[in-house]
Amino acid sequence: MKRISKLNIAIIGGGVAGLSMAFFLQKTGALVTVYEREGKFKQQGLGFLIMPNGYKVFNRMGMLGKVQKEGMPILKTLLINEKGKVNTIQNMACCYSISRPACIRLLEESVGYENIQYNKEIVAFHEKNDLVYQIEFKDGTLINPDMIIASDGMNSRTRKYLFPDHKITAVEEKEIVSVVHSPELSKKLKHTFVKLLCPEKGFNMGIIPVGADELVWYIQINGNILKPPGKNILEMNAFCKQISHSLPNIFKRVLEITNYAHAYIWEMNSMELLPSFHKKGILLTGDAAHPLLSFTSQGASSALDDAWYFNELVHSEYSSHEQLFTTFYNGRKKVIQQYISDGKILLDQFLFPYQYSTVSLPFCKP
Repeated sequence: MKRISKLNIAIIGGGVAGLSMAFFLQKTGALVTVYEREGKFKQQGLGFLIMPNGYKVFNRMGMLGKVQKEGMPILKTLLINEKGKVNTIQNMACCYSISRPACIRLLEESVGYENIQYNKEIVAFHEKNDLVYQIEFKDGTLINPDMIIASDGMNSRTRKYLFPDHKITAVEEKEIVSVVHSPELSKKLKHTFVKLLCPEKGFNMGIIPVGADELVWYIQINGNILKPPGKNILEMNAFCKQISHSLPNIFKRVLEITNYAHAYIWEMNSMELLPSFHKKGILLTGDAAHPLLSFTSQGASSALDDAWYFNELVHSEYSSHEQLFTTFYNGRKKVIQQYISDGKILLDQFLFPYQYSTVSLPFCKP
C-alpha cells in the first residue's frame, strides 16, 4: 500500500486548478513543484465568481478571509430586460467575485513562489511502457517526477496529447470580455451581479463588481443572429457602440468608459465528458479535465472542488496511482456531467430563445 507523502509531484499549470492542488498536496509532505507556461504576473484573465462549493474549499484552505478581503460578496443576481425592467431576482449565499490576478496571487503566496517555476513550456512527454516518465521543457530542462498532474487549462496541451481523438467543439457563441475601473459604478451596483437579456437581438450582457473600484463585464453574442466583431480594438469598440444605444444607462456607461485595449474575445467551446481523467500515468484536473461553458460559472469552483476531493483521497492508502486516479474520476464524473448538461441547456436557451418560455439563472450548482 502506498501513501503520497515524500513523492516528487509535478503540477503542470499555475492557474486556480494547479495551485489549489499544489496547496493541498504540500500538506501531505509531498515535494510539489508547479510548472507554469507564462511568466510571473503575466497570466491572462479578468475575474470570476466563486460559487458556494468553491467558497467552502477556500474556507477549508484557511484562505477565506483573504478572498473576502480581495473580492466582493455577491448577495443577489438580477436578470433585466432591455428597458431595465427586472425579470428575476435571486438572493445569493456564499458567493464571491474576485479578479483573477488577485486570486492567482493569493494562491501563489500560499503555495510559495519558490515552489513555482515560470516560463516552463512543455515540448515533449517521454514514455516507457505506455507511461510518461519524463517531461521536456522548451528551455532544455528535463524532469522525472513520481507523479504528474496536468492542470493546464481549457486548451490543455496535455489533454490533446493523452486523448487526441476527443474533440473540443466550437459553439455559436462568442464573448467580449473586459474590465473597467469605476468606484462610482462599483458602489452603485454594490453586491449585485446584473445581467441584461436581449436574446432576440442576439446578445446578453453581464456586469460583475469584483472589488471596490473594478467591474468585469461581458457580452455574449449569438453568432446565428449577430455577427461578432473581429479581435482588434477598433472592431470591438464599434460593435459595442452599435448595440449600446438602447441599453439601460449603467450598461451604456460601462461600455463608454471601457479601454478596449483591455478587452478580448473568448471563443466558446464545448466538450463531452472524457472517458477518464487520466492516461499514461498523468492525471488531468480543472479545465484540462473538464472545460465547462462559461454559462455555468463553475470553472474556478469546480477546479477547487477537484483539489479538495483529491486531497481527501490521498490521505488514505492506495495500491497504485492507477487506482487513485480511477477513484478520483469515479467520484467526480457525476457532478461534472451535470455541469456539462446544464451548460448545454443554458447555451441552448441563449441560442434559441423562442423555444423557451423562461430563462435559467446564469450559473449551475453542484
